[in-house]
Amino acid sequence: MPQHSVMKPINASKSYLVLINSLQILKKFTKQRFKMNQKTEILAQCLINLYYFGSRNLNNRTRYLIYKIINFIFAKLFLNSEIPATVKIGKNLKIYHPYGITINENVEIGENVILRKNVTIGNKGINNQAAPVIGNNVEFGVGSVVIGPVFIESNSIIGANAVVTKSCPEESIMVGIPAKNIKK
Repeated sequence: MPQHSVMKPINASKSYLVLINSLQILKKFTKQRFKMNQKTEILAQCLINLYYFGSRNLNNRTRYLIYKIINFIFAKLFLNSEIPATVKIGKNLKIYHPYGITINENVEIGENVILRKNVTIGNKGINNQAAPVIGNNVEFGVGSVVIGPVFIESNSIIGANAVVTKSCPEESIMVGIPAKNIKK
């Protein structure tokens, strides 16, 4: 004869302890996530400050050498990012998740631009120094790429993983490979 398992009555005090334990774990996890988000914001701000320090000390050999050393250790080795001091960047650059960002030394970036993880803004090759010019209030999605002598006009959005190889008009939304403007 098959034996049926008999369900035991739920012990209310045991369930309460499991609930309390779960809430404590959730609280701990939330605190850890907050600390990690805070750490990411701090790293992003350090990367921006490092760029501004380097760009303002291009003519001071000692300070520029200090910048190069810190940039190599912090930006290239730790964050796998590259924002040369020769890049022209406007005010209020924001970087969310500062990992894997690569910007060519000849790029010009306007004010209030937002960059995210794995954004690449560069030229088409070693022999081609023509680099993108980015307008004001442009937002880049994760993994987006802008290559070549293109103009990204103000108030545009470059979608996640989009590859932009042609200029785009103001207030455009560029998505896809190759990127196409979906806002007409």
